[in-house]
Amino acid sequence: MLSIDTLFARGGLAGTEIDVAIGAGEKGPGLRAVPLYEEHLVLVARAGHPRVRRTVSKIQLASLKHVEVQVAPGKGSRPLAAGYAALGIERDIAVVVPTFTAAAAVVAATDCVASLPASLVSVLAPRLSLRRVATPIPRIGTTVNLLWHERTDRDPALRAFRDLLTRAAGDRRVRQRDALR
Repeated sequence: MLSIDTLFARGGLAGTEIDVAIGAGEKGPGLRAVPLYEEHLVLVARAGHPRVRRTVSKIQLASLKHVEVQVAPGKGSRPLAAGYAALGIERDIAVVVPTFTAAAAVVAATDCVASLPASLVSVLAPRLSLRRVATPIPRIGTTVNLLWHERTDRDPALRAFRDLLTRAAGDRRVRQRDALR
């Protein structure tokens, strides 16, 4: 798995080393994108956090120490920042990490909280003793896309691979829909 920095350093999807990417990236010049699924962020705290219960108020949320994920250095989630700003909350960011998994590990070992993708929380919460926390922040979601450059658009093997990934994501969408019922 490559970091966003490595992806860009190697020429992005226009370069010859990377054929597809899965992420919240968008279609751009020479890029193709297919939406795979919708993801949303949830706030998590460690089990046994002394100040966090199942729900936090606006005042409690503002008083907590936060872990911010910056997948691209210097750039946290704009929609998340906007959600906090809309409520007049300035987050006290105690730690900045490059991945959601690192944020989960920090939360598990401290009294910090973090907003993480719900699908990751469903996998890591039992392993790291994390729990979801309801907040007054409106639901923040993003579309996760399959992205590739037009240079590989007609390659039969890569076409088959993209089709396989799209079908797998379709199965995920069905499971997500069923879980919400």
